[in-house]
Amino acid sequence: AAAAARARAKRGPRTKPRSAPQGAPQHTAAAAAARASDRPKSAVTLDENMAWEIVSGQFRFVWDEGDATNLWLVGTSELRCRRKRVASEEEKAPLEKAPYFLVDDEFAAFLKAEENRYAALQKRFGGGEMDTSPTGDVVASAPSLRNAADRLNHTKIPEDYVKFHEAGAQMLSFYRKEIVPWTL
Repeated sequence: AAAAARARAKRGPRTKPRSAPQGAPQHTAAAAAARASDRPKSAVTLDENMAWEIVSGQFRFVWDEGDATNLWLVGTSELRCRRKRVASEEEKAPLEKAPYFLVDDEFAAFLKAEENRYAALQKRFGGGEMDTSPTGDVVASAPSLRNAADRLNHTKIPEDYVKFHEAGAQMLSFYRKEIVPWTL
C-alpha cells in the first residue's frame, strides 16, 4: 500500500476525471467537464433558444439572523437538469387582450338555475345550518328526509347537496382559523 501511495505521489494529480463504465450514465459535473473537454471546439455549438431547467435536487439555505431579509444558498446536492427551449421575444409578447371563453348571459343563467336548485333542495331536505363544535371546528347540520313520502320512497339526498354543505363548513372553518386572526 505504501509503494502504491509513493507511485501515485510521483505521478502527480490526475488531470482528467475517471469515466464511468461503458453504458453507465454520466451525471456528475466532473464527467460533464471531461466530455466537454474531449470534444473538438468546432463541435460545441450553443443554441440561444435553449436553457437549463432544474428538475430535482436538494438546496441548503441559511437564514441570516442579522438581516431578516436575507436567505443564503450554501449548498446543493443531487441536482438533475434538463434542456428547455426558451421562447423568443416574439413568442413572449403578451396578448393584447386575454381571451374570454365565457358568455356572460349563459353563465349568469347557469348560476341562477343552480341557486334555484339549491334553494329547492334546502327547502325539501333542510340542513346546512352552521354550528361550532367543542373543538372549534365549524360543522354543518346534515340534510335529512323531512317528509314521510320521501322516507317511504327511499329518496336519496343528492350527493352534491351534501358536499355543498361540507365545503361551506370547511371554508367557514378555514376563514375563522386562518383569516380572522390576521385581521384583528
